[in-house]
Amino acid sequence: MKKIIISAAAAGPLALALAACGSGQPSTSSAAGGPGPSPAAASTAPASPLVTVNYKAQYLRIVTPANDAIDTLKSSTGVSQLQARANAVAQAFQTADDQLLRAQWPASVTPDIRAMVLADGPVIVDLRDLINTYESGTLQTALGSSTAAAQVVRADLGLPPAS
Repeated sequence: MKKIIISAAAAGPLALALAACGSGQPSTSSAAGGPGPSPAAASTAPASPLVTVNYKAQYLRIVTPANDAIDTLKSSTGVSQLQARANAVAQAFQTADDQLLRAQWPASVTPDIRAMVLADGPVIVDLRDLINTYESGTLQTALGSSTAAAQVVRADLGLPPAS
């Protein structure tokens, strides 16, 4: 979702990244091809409103809390605070990923949303064990995949690359 550099006293520099419609009218004919509901029945049922979704705004609304959680890591001091905040970021990633999967997206964007969520999985695991994964280098590898997937989704939605 976005890429930043974080420094913590005991952990050293650490790069983190996140990376996080249809509405139909009821049919007027029966499944058997016969007449649909009577006019009286149809007039009492509320019509389904057509909803226009601003996918860019939807995406940003979903990922902003996770990006904000990443920003809190910048002020971390000490290993225990860094680990606690990394756990909060992991939870924010998970929440964003769940929301991204439940939201409606254009057919051309849906596969990239799923790929981004899959790329986030290892990042979430590594954030929960930040100190060990940072030292082994697995977090940086996972973050690279996550960042690349997020950039694809942003391009699909016409958003500029994350800074």
